[in-house]
Amino acid sequence: MTALLASSTLFRGERRVRITFSSALAAGAFSTSLYAVATADDLGASPITVEAAYAISSDSNSVELSVDSNFTPGGQYTITCTSVPPISGTNFTGTIQGQCPAPSYATYQNVEPETQDLQLVLYGEDIQWDGNDFDESPTGDLLTLQGRPNWQAAMARRMTSYGIIWDASYGANAYASVDAPQPYQTSLAGKFLAQARQDDRTAQATIAFSQNAANAQEFDFNMQITGRDGLDPIVLPVPTGLLNFS
Repeated sequence: MTALLASSTLFRGERRVRITFSSALAAGAFSTSLYAVATADDLGASPITVEAAYAISSDSNSVELSVDSNFTPGGQYTITCTSVPPISGTNFTGTIQGQCPAPSYATYQNVEPETQDLQLVLYGEDIQWDGNDFDESPTGDLLTLQGRPNWQAAMARRMTSYGIIWDASYGANAYASVDAPQPYQTSLAGKFLAQARQDDRTAQATIAFSQNAANAQEFDFNMQITGRDGLDPIVLPVPTGLLNFS
C-alpha cells in the first residue's frame, strides 16, 4: 500500500515543494493534474496553479512540484494528491499540510567576502548545470563550480549554444554547419575561437581540426585555452556531436 510520508524538506524554495511516498513512483505520477496546492490560512496567494511535476533522479519515491506563485513565509499550505500511481501497489489519494518556514534574518555588511584564492577571484563561482536542471548535493544544496572548472564549463556552453535571446553574439551555432561543404570547417573553427576570446577570463585560445579517422565527413575540433592565471592551457575537445561536412 502506498503512503504519503511527512518530510522536513517539504518546501524546497519559494515556488517548489517535494512530496515523498513510501513506494517508488510510476511514470504516470508526474502529471500536474494529480496534484493541487492551496493556502490553508489565507496568507498566501489563491488560487495556486501547479505548473510542473519533476522526477528526482536520486529519489524514485518523490515528486517535486513547481507552482506559479511564491509561498508566504510562515504560511500554511495543503497539498492534495489524487490517484498517484506507484510502480507497484495501490494508487495514493490523500493530503499533507505544512508550514512554509520563515527565514531567519541576520545583519551582514554589504561587501564581498575576501578571499585569497586566486583561481576563485579570476574565474568566479556558479551553480552547476547538468544540461537539464541544476545539480543538487546529497544534502539538498545546489552544487557549485568555482575556479578553473567553472571557466571550462562556461567555454563548453559557449561552443554548444545556439545563442540566447538577450545576446545574439553568444554561442557558436555549430549545427548551422551540418552538411556544409568541407571548406566551412575553417569558418566554424573561427567561430569557436571568437567565443573563447569573448570571455574576459581567456588570455589566449588556439584551435586545430582534423578529419575523423572513422568518418571522412566528420571533423574533430580541439581547442587550447590559456587563462589569466598563466598556468598551463586547458585542452578542450569541442563537443560538436555528429557534425558532418559534405
